[in-house]
Amino acid sequence: FELDAEVIRLANEYFSVLTASPSSINYYVGDGRISLQKTSGNYDLIVMDACTSGAIPMHLVTVESLREAFEQLNDQGAIAYHISNHHVDLLPVLNAIADELNVDIRLHQSISNDELHLYPARWVVLSKNNKLIEAIDLAGDWQLPDSRKILWRDEASDIRSVLRIGN
Repeated sequence: FELDAEVIRLANEYFSVLTASPSSINYYVGDGRISLQKTSGNYDLIVMDACTSGAIPMHLVTVESLREAFEQLNDQGAIAYHISNHHVDLLPVLNAIADELNVDIRLHQSISNDELHLYPARWVVLSKNNKLIEAIDLAGDWQLPDSRKILWRDEASDIRSVLRIGN
């Protein structure tokens, strides 16, 4: 799912990951949430990687959007969110949504090193699959998020509530 067809073209032209994949790849151009609603589902994994820029697509981080995404997963599936962002902390939003949807949530943050220009990548996994969550817990580098929760809905979200002020 990609908003911009040019990104798909460039990915196929300059990177071999997609063209070398043994999997069958279907491309859907358009808004990810709307396009996902039109598919037949049964996915193992949905990866959301749209929240790292300064323009957060808030309609992809609401309880309704996650409910729709979970409807497209198979019983063993998971949703992974890339939430690395210098200006916005989406973890409390996803934590509240996990609570609302009664799914497990885990956070992974990679190491950072300013001297080496390594910046931490933050990923959140949400799943109803207990075996997957147990495997994540055994990996040792995943954690439960803190208790802060801010629930966003389609009709009510507040970007100010998750701004990283002074960081």
